[in-house]
Amino acid sequence: RQEAEELSGYGLRVVESDAAFLDLMVACDTVIIGVPYGGDAIAVVVKDREFAEGLRKGLLNLLSSAP
Repeated sequence: RQEAEELSGYGLRVVESDAAFLDLMVACDTVIIGVPYGGDAIAVVVKDREFAEGLRKGLLNLLSSAP
C-alpha cells in the first residue's frame, strides 16, 4: 500500500488483478511481451529500436484518444 501511494506521487498507478492476458514493457530499444502459459508465463523479447519507438508512439496515441 505504501509503495502504491509513493508511486502515485510520480503519476504512476498500481493495479492489482487476479489474471493477466498480456504483459507489455516498452523501453528505449526493447519490447518485452509476456503471456500466460499454463501455470507459468512466456516472455518474448524484441530488441529493435524502431519497433520499440513505433509501439511506444502507437500506445501514446491510443491512450491520448481514450475517453
